[in-house]
Amino acid sequence: MSMQRSMQRTIRRTLLAMALVALGANGTALAQPVADTLLSVGGAINNDTGTPSVDVYSFVAGTGDVITIDINTSMFSELDTVLSVVDPHRRQRDDLGIVQDDPTSVNQFGTDSYVQFTVTADAAGPWQVSVSANPRGGVDHYDLLVTRVKQSTPEQPEYMAINIDIKPENRQKTTPIKKGERHIRVALLSNRKRGFDPFDINVHSLRFGPTGDEQSFVRCARSGKDRNGDRKRDRVCRFDTSKAGFTLMNTRGFVKGKTRDGKAFQGDADVKVLAQKDHYKHGHHHDGRHHDDDDDDD
Repeated sequence: MSMQRSMQRTIRRTLLAMALVALGANGTALAQPVADTLLSVGGAINNDTGTPSVDVYSFVAGTGDVITIDINTSMFSELDTVLSVVDPHRRQRDDLGIVQDDPTSVNQFGTDSYVQFTVTADAAGPWQVSVSANPRGGVDHYDLLVTRVKQSTPEQPEYMAINIDIKPENRQKTTPIKKGERHIRVALLSNRKRGFDPFDINVHSLRFGPTGDEQSFVRCARSGKDRNGDRKRDRVCRFDTSKAGFTLMNTRGFVKGKTRDGKAFQGDADVKVLAQKDHYKHGHHHDGRHHDDDDDDD
């Protein structure tokens, strides 16, 4: 393989990886994907026999893979390559935008072939590549390179969505959070359809605050009562207000945790954080304690 062709392949693979860098939800770049070589072979086309010469190769691609098929000949080669691609359903894919005469190739005649495409879910599996040439006579060599780039996507945590009631004794539309109170009570509501039982959780995995990652857990009640009319017991847990870290800018409170068998769950509800001077406008004690007979201390 000539040095020019080797450099060309390196440049193409680098540009491909740069073009496919994915952005996370916050706009920051994820790890740069790396091109895997699926096929790298050398072949020869012989049109002197009177029968068109066709070389057939195969590779396997998965959903979302970005496939690059690149045929390279030497700088002074007169070989005019023709690339054909067949998908797992034996369909010839002329719709992929195959460039039969690649102007960016090192071949001075620009007759090398090239294509790049993304594999859809219905086309995952074994693909075929056929390399032939327009008849010019003689024998000439080519190099075939097939690479794959797997798209990088942020991992999304899987969790069960649950319903919660922050300060279940509150009857206002938006629950007031008072920065001076000691604890915040949150009811974890059972859900028969989703299979969530608040008494079958790892209480020490519970987190509560404006993101749900705050380590503010204090304790959960041992007993409970039906608060949402599904005839299943709901459970009230207490969280440390200062550790929860609510600010006046926060409008949602999140609970995260895991069941005893390790399944993650998450719930959230509206809150309104009050400044200390507003505490006395609401009829509750500063320490956040109240009298609710089913969900007091463990």
